[in-house]
Amino acid sequence: MPLLSLKPLTTYLEQSLQRRLIAVVALFLSLASLAFLVILLLLHTQMLLAENKRASIALNESLQVALENAMLKRDLPGLSQIVENLGQRDGIDAVMIVNPEGEIRFSDDPARIGHRLDDPRIAKALATQNPIAAHRNGQSGADVLRSINPVHNRAPCATCHGDPALHPVNGVLVVDFRAAPVLAHALRETAILIGMGAIVMAALGFALWKATRRLVLDRLAPLSRAVEAVGRGDVTTRVEIDGKDEIARFAAGFNTTAERLQASDEALRMTRDALLAILAAAPDGIRVIDANFRVIHANEAHLAQLGLPAEDVNDQPCYHLTHGGDEPCPSTMQPCPVVRLLRQGESGLRFSDRHQGAGGEMRNVEVTAAPIRLPVDGEIVDGVIEVIRDLDRAMEISHQQRLTE
Repeated sequence: MPLLSLKPLTTYLEQSLQRRLIAVVALFLSLASLAFLVILLLLHTQMLLAENKRASIALNESLQVALENAMLKRDLPGLSQIVENLGQRDGIDAVMIVNPEGEIRFSDDPARIGHRLDDPRIAKALATQNPIAAHRNGQSGADVLRSINPVHNRAPCATCHGDPALHPVNGVLVVDFRAAPVLAHALRETAILIGMGAIVMAALGFALWKATRRLVLDRLAPLSRAVEAVGRGDVTTRVEIDGKDEIARFAAGFNTTAERLQASDEALRMTRDALLAILAAAPDGIRVIDANFRVIHANEAHLAQLGLPAEDVNDQPCYHLTHGGDEPCPSTMQPCPVVRLLRQGESGLRFSDRHQGAGGEMRNVEVTAAPIRLPVDGEIVDGVIEVIRDLDRAMEISHQQRLTE
């Protein structure tokens, strides 16, 4: 079924070189643009996410100062308020302070306090004592950018958290930034690029259409009309040569070919006229018969032998004209050139026969026949050429010559 649906489109494209060219260029440009946009979207998204990672770590470091001051003052309500206010900011999904054992001590959502936060990156941040930012599913299930900043133990904190040398990290500050706005921003910019690319492709397609029309199709149109004219037999047709490129050289080649065809046509016409003149001047009757026993051509001498005009001879059965029969002569009783030469493959034939004359009388003749191939209505057909000498007439002329001597 899909193949059937594509057939009208295929037929539409096959009817024009311009359509196929534009379709091919548009297809390759679309594929190249699609691949470019996918790569650009991935790179741009990664760049935005990387920038957000750096921004999240910087924000965490700045917030960490305020949190540490609250811890030093043992202002637990103030610390909780800072965490809660931070969790309400746009673009932030969750804020948590986790102790080294993984227990959530402070959170913007009080329901999380006291629960464990299972994230292997927390252990890594504690081990390396360096901030980490990575993507994962947040507490709400949405895609988030999680920033994990270790809260380092300092001398003023030793009263509660012990010797900094033995307990270098008091816990970690975990902030989940929503990744959706970043992806939405990347998609918006990609959509803008797609729109701009579509405009560029449309402009390029229009330019290609105009260029193809101007440089190729408009110049091929006269050549197409000239080829059709030569196909109809007008070998005098010529085209104007415009430029020096491939199409111009093609036009020059067409003109050269047309000139040669015209010369050949004139030579064939002259040869044909010469042959017709020879046939017309020949004293013996000459006729050409096709494989179906039909007379294709008869010269004036043969028309005189039959006493008939050309329109009553051409395309008539040979056996009816010279023997008065309604069917081919029986080859077992008398030689038949069509049977002997075309069907039995003999190369030539000479025999004596009796033909019906102009007055209906039977006359003695000598027939010399040979096979021939000649064009008839645009096709090459097999035939037989017969030279018919009227022996009775030859004897009359000889007798008259002797009487005059």
